Amino acid sequence: MSVANPPLKEAALARADVDPTAEQRMFRRPSEWRIFWEAFSQDRLAVTAAAVIGLVCLSAMLAPLISPYDPTVGDNSLRLAPIGTPGHVLGLDGQGRDILSRLIWGGRVSLVIALLPVAVATLLSVFLGLIAGFFGGTADMLIMRTLDVFRGCSGPACST
Repeated sequence: MSVANPPLKEAALARADVDPTAEQRMFRRPSEWRIFWEAFSQDRLAVTAAAVIGLVCLSAMLAPLISPYDPTVGDNSLRLAPIGTPGHVLGLDGQGRDILSRLIWGGRVSLVIALLPVAVATLLSVFLGLIAGFFGGTADMLIMRTLDVFRGCSGPACST
């Protein structure tokens, strides 16, 4: 025992608080989301496309707040006003309605038309998957083969 290191201090140094998982965390593999985000954020075209789609969705959702005019009311005195007309950035149509307002409000309809079939298909797929998984056997085989036929015959090839 030395004067510089009393016995209590040597015991404390021997059992120094070391995180046993520090080495594992240092060499841990990045998550799938992290890998995706790094690849996505490096692709300038994908980031630009996502920003445009986000802007369209946001403007459609906020249409009542950001639309400058009522899309259904026209002004016959300014019919067919060209792009850049004061107060009408994209001009007016043949009935005097503001084109920018009609585009913003039309985005709402487009979003519903796009998202509704996806939601219905998701619910139907989950329902069929639950039935196939619960009953198994013949029910599973029939459901899966029926869905294989639908997947194989999608598009114009089977509509004629």
